[in-house]
Amino acid sequence: MAAKSPKKKSSFRREEPSGISIEVLTEKTKALPNPTTVKALKELFPTPWILLGEQPLRVRAFFRWLEGRLGLKGSRICPASDLQNPSTLQTIIGDLRSPSLFSPVTLLMISDGETLRVAGAEQLAAATSPTSSHAFVLYSARPTVKKEVLERLSGTVFAVPEFNDEQLSKWIEREVLQRGGAGIESDAIHRLVRFLGRDLGQLSQEIEKLVVSTPRGARIKGELVESASIPTSDRDSFLLVRKIAARDAAGAVELCRRMVSGGFHPLQLSSFLSKCYRVLAARNGLSEMEGKALPSELSSYYYWKELGPISRSFRPEDLINGIGVLSELDLRLKSSGLTPELTTELTIQRLAGRRLATV
Repeated sequence: MAAKSPKKKSSFRREEPSGISIEVLTEKTKALPNPTTVKALKELFPTPWILLGEQPLRVRAFFRWLEGRLGLKGSRICPASDLQNPSTLQTIIGDLRSPSLFSPVTLLMISDGETLRVAGAEQLAAATSPTSSHAFVLYSARPTVKKEVLERLSGTVFAVPEFNDEQLSKWIEREVLQRGGAGIESDAIHRLVRFLGRDLGQLSQEIEKLVVSTPRGARIKGELVESASIPTSDRDSFLLVRKIAARDAAGAVELCRRMVSGGFHPLQLSSFLSKCYRVLAARNGLSEMEGKALPSELSSYYYWKELGPISRSFRPEDLINGIGVLSELDLRLKSSGLTPELTTELTIQRLAGRRLATV
């Protein structure tokens, strides 16, 4: 009997960011005279600097810090999708090639780097020579960028990993102080992360609300987080999808229970999740323009604004099978003898664990 050939790995498998840690770039920059120069940094790390990781708020904060260390103002952040417009691409290339009277050094960050096309990468790379005073940073929230794009850019890849527990706690403490708060108790930090997860953007918004709700001079307490940080229905709904995307089965089930106890009917949850999965499946692999051409139910800007950043967390087969599982949930909710709450929780566990075979 012939030996079975090994299974081919899926090209949609989620990977951790790989590359030099962003902390290395930060420490090397701090070791240089302040302000330093783009040329000095480029001698250490050839440009472009390609940042890979799923914390856009952290990347933007680093970019602004780097801008300050270089003594620059008004550096530009541009989505990679904008570069599909030839005139925009040529304007960017012109800025990188020719210093202006007002900005002799250009620092540009291109976000959504996973959508950058090979032709655009070639032209951008040609516009920034190793000896020039200009540089651009490519950022991708997806752990991988197309191999062909990386080959054309020939830059330095940096990983932007998620904060560990200690780093996240310190970041939350700093955010509280920067917003005028007097501090936050460790129990409050624990509850905040448990309710909202590790998304820095969401945490930042919630911290601002908590600081305003806390008496001046007092530290934020866990009880306030418990009462004030229950998200609104829309935020809760999309937070549930994000927890499923992150394979956080325990967190997704806990949130599901809280939503149901707060008034959500399981059929509402089933309908909402089904729409999210159909939007994700329909938009999979499409450009922004192609996505807008879909029927209105599947091209909703509001839904895609929330779902787009996590779309790479699902393989196409996850989405197709998930739609089937949710159809099965809808049928069971209307006809099964099981309690609706239990039926819904079991389905959420299957979706988050990617256990989608028919049972």
